Amino acid sequence: MIEKIEHHTSPKNIIAMGSRSICLLILLVIIIPSSVMSESSDIKSLFTLRHSIAEEKGFLRSWFDLETPPCSWLGITCSGRSVVAIDLSSMPLYVRFPSCIGAFESLVLLNLSGCGFTGELPDTLGNLQRLQYLELNDNQLIGNLPASLYTLKMLKEMVLDNNLLHGQLSPAIGQLQHLTKLSISGNSISGGIPTELGSLQNLEFLDLHMNSLNGSIPAAFRNLSQLLHLDLSQNNLSGLIFSGISSLVNLMSLDLSSNNFVGPIPREIGQLENLRLLILGQNAFTATIPEEIGNLKRLQVLLLPECKLTGTIPWSISGLVSLEEFDISENHFDAELPTSIGLLGNLTQLIAKNAGLSGGAYRKN
Repeated sequence: MIEKIEHHTSPKNIIAMGSRSICLLILLVIIIPSSVMSESSDIKSLFTLRHSIAEEKGFLRSWFDLETPPCSWLGITCSGRSVVAIDLSSMPLYVRFPSCIGAFESLVLLNLSGCGFTGELPDTLGNLQRLQYLELNDNQLIGNLPASLYTLKMLKEMVLDNNLLHGQLSPAIGQLQHLTKLSISGNSISGGIPTELGSLQNLEFLDLHMNSLNGSIPAAFRNLSQLLHLDLSQNNLSGLIFSGISSLVNLMSLDLSSNNFVGPIPREIGQLENLRLLILGQNAFTATIPEEIGNLKRLQVLLLPECKLTGTIPWSISGLVSLEEFDISENHFDAELPTSIGLLGNLTQLIAKNAGLSGGAYRKN
């Protein structure tokens, strides 16, 4: 005779099992990495971003495909489930700049250039403390640069060209010590160039042209020894071009045209042996072209129109063996065009209209 054995679960056992479940749940919460929690919030933020900028029949219609996970949406790059890059460049979205961008705290790259965004840059950009590349050029952004922008200490490149931004550059820009590229051309930035900009010793590319900057070039710029490209043209800068410019030994391109610089062109420019392009036109210099300019063996473009230059063209100009384009028009020289120009075998364009020069020595070999 086989007896049927029944197992009864007592109330005491039920309580014990419940306690174990609660303990297990607490343990799971403790051991789940906090990054997983934040990753899920990034996915939620993508849906918020979609609501802010995308239309189901627009250029981001793939964002509405139910079979496409958010991390596979066009322009979105994830690491795990954290969004690390948003690149929607050249998407004609034409909406207000989304403040929810600040929710993506793992973001390394943000490229929203050429999207037609309007409105001001939000303070929430300051939440992007891991951001290294910020490209917001060619939009319709207005207002001042938010103070929070200067707290992004991991930034390597900041490109804000061709917007409607105004206000002044803050001395706090000196905190962005990792910057290699700073480009804010084509805006209405006013005031002086902050001295602190000269502390960014990793800077290779600086373009502030076509703004309303005034004052002089800070002497601290002598510290920018890694600089390859410097464009401060089309501003209201004045005073002398500082002699410390000779410290910029790696400079390949220098454009200071369309300002109010006075005095002589500094002889120290002749020490910038890596220069390929030198544009100083539309200023108020009051001396001759320095002899030392003939040391620039790699120079390909030399533009000096409307500089109020006087005297003669130095014979040393024959040292510019790589020169292809030379513009000295609309100046006040009182001499003949030197025959040494005929030695420039790579020269394809010489513009000397209304320069006060006589003679026709130049000929193309």
